[in-house]
Amino acid sequence: MADTTASGIEVSGLQFSYAREAFALRLEEFHAQPGEAVAISGPSGCGKSTLLRLMCGLLTPDAGTVCVGGGEVTRMTAEERRALRLRRMGVVFQDFALLDYLTVEENLLLPMRLGGFIDADAATRARELAGRLG
Repeated sequence: MADTTASGIEVSGLQFSYAREAFALRLEEFHAQPGEAVAISGPSGCGKSTLLRLMCGLLTPDAGTVCVGGGEVTRMTAEERRALRLRRMGVVFQDFALLDYLTVEENLLLPMRLGGFIDADAATRARELAGRLG
């Protein structure tokens, strides 16, 4: 796959199926440029969450490639995929869970703390966001 963008998302020839299930996901091509808003819609069970999990490296495809920011997610080690999610992606799934022993602000800042790149500006933005959300 040609790297047409250094920081977008590109998917090519993606195939995935869960073991012992009839479900199969196939996506020939998908591109999203930096700053581009994209909606992934469809009926329940059509593969929206599976696609997001493949894009952020939580699942490994049976075939095809996923590139994020010019790096091929499908060739990254588990540690490299973890770092990618911490530094370049934010995904909230329908079955997300907040840590109940942390405040909302602390939950918002947790990925940055784990990634070691929190700063005062981020803490201020998280505090403001938590305040707006009540």
